[in-house]
Amino acid sequence: MKYNCPSCGRPFNGKKCRNCGYESFDEEIGHRLHTHKGEPLVIKDTQRRPIPTADPFGCPPKRQPRKRRSTSWPGLVVTVCCLLSMLLSAAKDLPFLRQPVPDLFSYFSQPKLTLPEDAVPIYSGKDIEVYARWDPAAGLVPDIPLYIRNNTSKRLLVETENITVNGFDLDQYAYLSLTVPAKGLEAGNLYLNSGGLEFCQIAQLKTLVLRFRLRDPNTWADKGATGYCAFPVESPADYVQPGCDQGPLVFEDEHLRVILRDIQMISAFENEKMVQMPQLLFYVENKSGEDLSVYTSGTTLNGSDSNADIWVDLPPCSKTVTPCLCTNLFFDSQEDIHSISTTLHYTVGDLEEFSQDVTVSLN
Repeated sequence: MKYNCPSCGRPFNGKKCRNCGYESFDEEIGHRLHTHKGEPLVIKDTQRRPIPTADPFGCPPKRQPRKRRSTSWPGLVVTVCCLLSMLLSAAKDLPFLRQPVPDLFSYFSQPKLTLPEDAVPIYSGKDIEVYARWDPAAGLVPDIPLYIRNNTSKRLLVETENITVNGFDLDQYAYLSLTVPAKGLEAGNLYLNSGGLEFCQIAQLKTLVLRFRLRDPNTWADKGATGYCAFPVESPADYVQPGCDQGPLVFEDEHLRVILRDIQMISAFENEKMVQMPQLLFYVENKSGEDLSVYTSGTTLNGSDSNADIWVDLPPCSKTVTPCLCTNLFFDSQEDIHSISTTLHYTVGDLEEFSQDVTVSLN
């Protein structure tokens, strides 16, 4: 086998070059993806010539990978569409796939929301109109479908506010928030929480009144509230709504009345054991003709700090029953609670905040 000298490129017998004196010794050297026997030595020769560009070992040239031709996007789109068409056509003929094939573009062709023919008008104003699918004789229902039309040229965030059922404010038990497109219509359900109805002992529907707060959905800026609107209701003539104001008096003046209506024991797991947490039910009544906010602080049960505090906002001449769950104190029964002390704060209209310490003794 003929070799070329790795030093000068002249013919080489694999041992010693006659031209430059290059010698090899018995070690394998790596070359590309294989090895050769013998390794080049450093030859002390001032007449040493540069190594030629040709492969000194005489190996065949390395293959260069072929460049792939770039696929044009229009051709790729056409190919994918053809494959999808063939796949959908084949799927229709398979017995286990004889179901309606979903339309990939159905999202863009959704039917426009329209107002149902049986929708009852609830409120009509300059900015919004409100309709409800509502039967006046249906009584208490868990949810009420509402349709809100935006008459303005900008999107609106519409929220329910001051929801009052049979004179009881249920804002903490019922709520609806909808973002309505400009000059558009949007639908949602107003849910009435059954627990709130039970706290207020509401068994039949006599009145349902609320209003709507308008906001900018991007900045949350307040754009005002609508007037109060009432749902048409046909209630049994003999139904009398319980007052829910029986119990020890906590506080009363010309603006506010607070009564401890009941103490319930709620079972819960704490540190891998069952405990009883007291839940205080307070009847809170706004006796004034203006909006009223009331809260408590520093509440104690039997002298021990408790986190069962009131925080309620009430519209004019309304009332509610609010639960205050104590999660840091445990008792075997409600009879083990002998006293409740707290500091009561409230503001009404533009008056300054009023505060007073109160204590309720229980037998």
